[in-house]
Amino acid sequence: MKKGIVFVLLICFLFPNRVFAVERVSMSLEYDGEKHVYENFVTTLIVNGDVLKDLPMPPVILQDYTYVPVREVFEHMGAVVDWKDCSREIYIGHGDNLIVMEIGKPVININNVNMSIPVAPRIINDKTMIPVRFASELFGFDVGWNDATRTVTVNEPPPKATPTPTPPAVPNETFREEESTSIDIEADKSHKKTELSIDVSAAAILTETNPETKITGIVLPERNGTFIYQIQASSRISRVEKLLLQDNRMVLDIHNAEMALPKTTYTVENNQYLSRIRAGQNQITPTMVTRIVFDFALPVSYTVGISDDRKTITVAFEKNTVSGVTFASDSFGDTIEIEGKTPPVVNINPMSDPERLVIDLPLSNLSLDIPAELRTDGSTLVRSVGITQTDQNTARITAGLEGEVSYSVTAADKKTVIRITKPTYRNISYNAERRQIVIPKAAGITGYFNEYDQYHQLRYVFEFQNDYSGHFGYGEYRVRDGYIDSVAIETVGGKTRLTVLENRILAYTVTQDDSNIYINALHPKQKYSKIVVIDPGHGGTDTGARGVGAMTEKDINLSIAEKALAYFESIPGIKAYSTRRTDVKPSLEDRTAFGNDLGDVFVSVHINASNYNPDAAGSDVFRYNYANAALTGHSMRLAEITQRNFIRELQSFDRGVKTDNFQVLRDSKIPAVLCEIGFLTNMEEARKLETDEYRTKSAWAVYSSIAEFFETYSPAR
Repeated sequence: MKKGIVFVLLICFLFPNRVFAVERVSMSLEYDGEKHVYENFVTTLIVNGDVLKDLPMPPVILQDYTYVPVREVFEHMGAVVDWKDCSREIYIGHGDNLIVMEIGKPVININNVNMSIPVAPRIINDKTMIPVRFASELFGFDVGWNDATRTVTVNEPPPKATPTPTPPAVPNETFREEESTSIDIEADKSHKKTELSIDVSAAAILTETNPETKITGIVLPERNGTFIYQIQASSRISRVEKLLLQDNRMVLDIHNAEMALPKTTYTVENNQYLSRIRAGQNQITPTMVTRIVFDFALPVSYTVGISDDRKTITVAFEKNTVSGVTFASDSFGDTIEIEGKTPPVVNINPMSDPERLVIDLPLSNLSLDIPAELRTDGSTLVRSVGITQTDQNTARITAGLEGEVSYSVTAADKKTVIRITKPTYRNISYNAERRQIVIPKAAGITGYFNEYDQYHQLRYVFEFQNDYSGHFGYGEYRVRDGYIDSVAIETVGGKTRLTVLENRILAYTVTQDDSNIYINALHPKQKYSKIVVIDPGHGGTDTGARGVGAMTEKDINLSIAEKALAYFESIPGIKAYSTRRTDVKPSLEDRTAFGNDLGDVFVSVHINASNYNPDAAGSDVFRYNYANAALTGHSMRLAEITQRNFIRELQSFDRGVKTDNFQVLRDSKIPAVLCEIGFLTNMEEARKLETDEYRTKSAWAVYSSIAEFFETYSPAR
């Protein structure tokens, strides 16, 4: 028999009007330290509608589960795949989720929660293969199987207006809010399309076996123009793992390391490419793991290294030298090709008045022979290309346009290529100076549309009541000015939608004149005079309190908060935001930062528990003593009103207003309270908390307290 794959007799499956011919395959497989003869029907793999061909290892079915080559499949889905040879672990990052699987172990870890699976990942014929269904479905992908054609399909579902992801099983431990310091790579955010940063590290950080160490400091550069960040340890570091997620967060897991840092969030100044650094003790057993997360604000090249004494990890943003810029035109469009030491990272901002693409190259220097202008002969889309060094860290290419265009970016070898073509959309532009989307009017178009603020997805939808596809076309109009990422244009069910994909939560006003409709993007405090941020405590892997029934605190908190939000939405006068709308776990730092940025008042919703006294019952409200006397007074007033309304609405035992050092209160810069509405460990109150009526009364108490507080409180902005 010839080596390799031998195709034999086909088995035909007869269906109405169609005949499926499925080939059989016979091949030799080596896995689990042994050689095996594999005979089965050929399995076809279709990912997002594309048939994956010429795979280094075809899909195989073992123990009734389909194994696929992990890198080829998941990178085709837009995931980031990494292999840790020392630990034989597979890292898959997609959106805000991180999956870790270890060869030979029937366990899958998603966002630090372990789940058992029936079969383990394997190395088959020197290729890493995993059972496709489990990892795919945890990412929210749809997995299908057609037995007649022996076809497995993996598809990313279209985005939903209000997604409700099914969380993985969680451990049974109860986590108190003020004790939870780990960083979940988990958030309710949109998966915005953006260029990724590039890891240009010269070498991997080798693993050593050393005693447990402590992470004692993060040193930020002292002066502008220096981009080297240091993570310091008390002794030699054993192992460092890194992963870049799709939303440009670089994760460093430092193994056998206790976090002994003075704080968990480091604000970065004088660096437009990095927004913050976060740290947490992400694992305690079987070994300590400290997680450091770099939140990149823009795509950039970076390196990760370690000092000779292995006590300092360095993260450096590397400058690139742009050695060439060329322009070319053909019958399909225009091309700007940029060459550097590594493929230059680009940040593109479409601008209007006049129409142009401003292409910034962060941490890049132009070589001396780069011309200031390029010829654009023959182009009907681009009228000019100018090149300049705007400062010591940024090069800029400005493409003057004849009108609206579409563009795409690809990178390979040492080159980044920007392809400019005629757009599929039209009649839309953006005024960056005014942060204003401009829509020229056509016959019959007005500024009347429904609005949907999907702020936890960083989306805002304007839905016209008619089909204006003939006026707008379709596609993605890119903005990328730090506020708005892009505007997606589509017509569904006879209604044209403009979906604004945001880089931060925004509010909008709509104005118009005889010629145009203007959609003006604002910070919410520019539009709303009174804003409350509701914080449903816990969530995700952090269940909060557990009691006598099957309920968990996180679910009750979210239910009450959602009901309170509904009151604010139905009664005008106060704008309400929530730190979470689904079963996810924002960090404590994220909760307070969210409140301080958007809100005038912050209310955290919780349910209590007592491990020692099952008769403990009642409601209490907590506040904090700030150095600012006015803030302390306002928080005290809000706490007193809220406590009074809980007692009145719920007829619960009055446990009073209390002072405590909860982080969500301590770090707040606006009046803030934390409510403990009742006890899950008390049989009577637990039964009440199970009912919709009791949760509705609790939500009304939250709403009416805030409304009453705003009657006498004028936000200090």
